Amino acid sequence: MARIAAVLKTGVGDIEFGTSREEVHAVVDLPCEPFMEAPFDDVLVDGFGAFHVYYDTHDAARRLRCFRNARLRLAESSYF
Repeated sequence: MARIAAVLKTGVGDIEFGTSREEVHAVVDLPCEPFMEAPFDDVLVDGFGAFHVYYDTHDAARRLRCFRNARLRLAESSYF
């Protein structure tokens, strides 16, 4: 699996914070499973297996949750 570079407060890999849901789907070449994280949520989360993308009410990416198998790298250090 390729390593994903994270730039704090900017984005992860090709996904920049503020990017639309449609643009995220265009750059992520993985199957997506949208889901509601909690029953009271009003915005779907996109599940891409190794990571999830969270959006605001305007469908702009606001945060990402990466899991161990995502091979996250900050600067030149590997954390997973």
